[in-house]
This record gives sequence, structure tokens and C-alpha cells, in this order.
Amino acid sequence: MPHYMIYHSHPLDSAQQQAIANGITDLHCKLFSAPSAFVNISFLPAPKTYVARSPSATNFIHAHLRPRGPAFTPQLHSLLHGIKALWHEVVGGTGEGRIDDTRGLHNVFLFEDLSAGMEQGFVLPKAGEEEAWKESNWGDFVARREKGDESVGRLMEELGGK
Repeated sequence: MPHYMIYHSHPLDSAQQQAIANGITDLHCKLFSAPSAFVNISFLPAPKTYVARSPSATNFIHAHLRPRGPAFTPQLHSLLHGIKALWHEVVGGTGEGRIDDTRGLHNVFLFEDLSAGMEQGFVLPKAGEEEAWKESNWGDFVARREKGDESVGRLMEELGGK
């Protein structure tokens, strides 16, 4: 459901990428009760970025999320702080977000802009409508699992069905 796009000018090895992907997935699932099967994370080289008119080597994250409204502001802030701490633990740097810290995470922007989407062939529910979505798609989940779709099988386990 969400898509986290991690742009990095500092090189990240496979172990660092895996640790960041695991950490962000865990944070997102905990804060928003989302199944991990639908948490997407991409690692991309940072584009040429200018900060205060000067070219800067930056590391930043753009996350596209489903709209949840102002009641979820505390969870969004927890997500921001969790991502900052995770980056510092995995990649290092000062942890302050300084532009002159080439290892640091310079910014994280959360965009609540996913008004509709489809993933693994399923139209995604609006935030807060997951239970009805689960019930209406359960038969399709079972059929896919019976055809050997392990990802949908894991999704079913996370959603509380065997």
C-alpha cells in the first residue's frame, strides 16, 4: 500500500538496504496495522539536488501513503522519528540531518497521496476499510494460495487466516 522511495547519494550495501527495508516495514506495519505484503520499498540513486542554491549530495526518503486524516498525525510523527533513528543506526552519520554529513538522512517527506491503487492484482482499500476488503477478497486469496502463490499465503497469515 505504501511506497517508500529511498534516494541515496551515500552507497548502501545489500545488508544496509535489507536492514532499512526490514525496519521501515516493521515501523509501518506496527503504526498502521498494514500487512507487510503490501509495503513497498525502492532504493534509488539520489538525483542531483540543490539545497539553498548549492549542489548537495543528499540522502532522502519520499513515502507515498494512503490518506488517513489529522487523527493519525502522532503516528506519522512516530514514523518520521523511527525512520531517522533507523537510518542513523544502519548507515551512521551524526544523526542530525546536516547537509555536510554525507552519511546522514537529510529529509523524509510523507505524502498522503495514494487515492487508489492495485497491488498483486487486488484493488487496495481506503484506510480504515481493510476488514471489509479482506472479507470481499478472501475467496480470491484462497484460490491464489491454492495455486501456489506464496506471497498471498503470507498475506493471509498476517490477516489472521490460515
